Amino acid sequence: MRNVNDGLLADRIAIGDERALAECYDRFAGIINGLARSALGAAAAEEIVQETFLRVWSRASTYVPEKGSLNAWVMRIARNLIIDELRRRKSRPSARLTWESIEDTEERIASEPDEEVWQTELRAAVRAACDELSSDQKAVIALAYFGGLTQSEVARELGIPLGTVKTRTRAALFKLRDIMAGRDLWN
Repeated sequence: MRNVNDGLLADRIAIGDERALAECYDRFAGIINGLARSALGAAAAEEIVQETFLRVWSRASTYVPEKGSLNAWVMRIARNLIIDELRRRKSRPSARLTWESIEDTEERIASEPDEEVWQTELRAAVRAACDELSSDQKAVIALAYFGGLTQSEVARELGIPLGTVKTRTRAALFKLRDIMAGRDLWN
């Protein structure tokens, strides 16, 4: 089925030919996955690829070769799905995690009171160590580790270059390591 022209391939998909859909998938899934992954992350990329080909399968009869290539049609479907997901994410209020929300919602799975005391002391030590970071370092750590943002998202949120985010994150993690190493929590 390789080298089948776009119109014929779309026609075959429209009549339910699974081999034709597989051929289309082989042609375009990698590109779609790469684009979606860069815009949305790995987990969402898989969903975008799947939804794209569900739409190709269900809407193949709407493809008109005279209006453009099959590549352009499939990529437009994927692009629209990516944009929809980005809009959905923007419209959802982002739940920023804070120390208080972590402590309030954390399940107590410790079976012994000593473990619960240890966890409380450890949280307090990490919190105090974070308070010793510069405001720039604290901002990137808070957004990445408590806000769940990627480094690219942190850069956009703070309006700084990605390289700066990486540098500040690295410096903050080294500083936290040094601060925590100086505490006598492990003995």
